[in-house]
Amino acid sequence: MEDQLKKSKIIYTESKQILRKQLIYELELGYKNLKKKINRLYNGIKGFLFNPIIGVLYDWFIGPDIKKDMITQIDIMLDAAELLEGNEDNQEFWEKWTTEYCNNDPWLKRCNKSHPAYPEVLEMFWQGYHNSVVEFYKCLQVQANDYVDLSRKTFTKEELTRNFTESLRITKETMEKIINTKKLLQIPSWLRKDVIKIMRIGFNYAEKLAWDKIKMIYPD
Repeated sequence: MEDQLKKSKIIYTESKQILRKQLIYELELGYKNLKKKINRLYNGIKGFLFNPIIGVLYDWFIGPDIKKDMITQIDIMLDAAELLEGNEDNQEFWEKWTTEYCNNDPWLKRCNKSHPAYPEVLEMFWQGYHNSVVEFYKCLQVQANDYVDLSRKTFTKEELTRNFTESLRITKETMEKIINTKKLLQIPSWLRKDVIKIMRIGFNYAEKLAWDKIKMIYPD
């Protein structure tokens, strides 16, 4: 029994490390893409020097605090997934980890928590978080050599496609809710148009990345 527990822990640890490495790698790619897009929208270094908007957008989307928060979110999801067994229906478990996740979300931090629509947005975030933790939990049951191997052993192509489709649906609906609800996002009016533009660019990139990942994992 002790050997089985030890083996199981090794599987959890290796799979968790593989997932964390991949998610942070994708985060870095997203940052580079947004930086490139912002530079193009505002004419690179010249735009940075003469347009104060670009400096604010850098802080909003690719500042060091944003990156730190998102890496913390990754760790929270993986830690919760590792402890999920036996807690699937434990409300206190979900409340604890979901609260920590939401407290580190860059967009929720910028939302007006007293707004009537905030609870609905919070529920959307909870749904996306819950789904991710459950899917990560499945991955932690598998021993693999790398991310592609882990994904193939955990999900069929159809399951992976369904997971990504659902994740993108929730993300898009949440984004549109935040964008289209007046005074929910606490942002200066002169910056609103630019922020929305970058938000949509970020989603389009995430969508493309998801389908590229499926092709990478299941090339046939």
